[in-house]
Amino acid sequence: MKTIMIQAFEMMQPHIGEAIRKVTFYPAMRVIVPVKVCGEENLTNLDSPVVFIANHSSHLDTLSILKALPNKQKVQTKVAAASDYFYSRGWKGTLVSTLFNCISFSRKGDGCFTSLMKTQHLLKDGKNILIFPEGTRSVDGQLHEFKKGAAHLVKHSGVAVVPIHLEGTFEAMPKGARFPRPQHITVTFGEPMRFSETASTTEINTTMEQQLRRMAGAETIDTHNRAA
Repeated sequence: MKTIMIQAFEMMQPHIGEAIRKVTFYPAMRVIVPVKVCGEENLTNLDSPVVFIANHSSHLDTLSILKALPNKQKVQTKVAAASDYFYSRGWKGTLVSTLFNCISFSRKGDGCFTSLMKTQHLLKDGKNILIFPEGTRSVDGQLHEFKKGAAHLVKHSGVAVVPIHLEGTFEAMPKGARFPRPQHITVTFGEPMRFSETASTTEINTTMEQQLRRMAGAETIDTHNRAA
């Protein structure tokens, strides 16, 4: 009976989290850190599962992406969150899992392999994975070298990759800040990338990083944008 209840809660958890975000975080964001979405047309004909990758410089990154995603994608997307930071205490892990669709992801050691296997199973079940390839928040707002975890995941799952560039989250809430300050945020979805079976992990990693660097360096000129 307990197992059935746990399974039922896990199925409903993404919907519960989105319902909570709609009445708490999203209204506050519209006032303090309004989010503009660009490149949403790149998600129109996208079939799940996919791997989302994004630059990472703020605790606002995950929330901004979840707010920007189309409704169907919001509840289908799991966010890889550092186990040593977010899951060091049971209550903290339960909270971030419910509020932000997070899953525990080990950044080093044997736990990293286990985490990669777990995310591959989620992809096979039709879930999307959002992962930040830098592995931690940037302290200067610049894009830093990618770790290879995301590339390994893409290599062994064979799914498409959607790059996401975040602008304004670092200015709003950099590492060390407890509360956000007023700032406009832009979430840009890039074109999906697909890799051949013969592509190496290093090639995949390099291509993903180069694409995000291009997105970060170019001005966003897009008539197909909206406020999230």
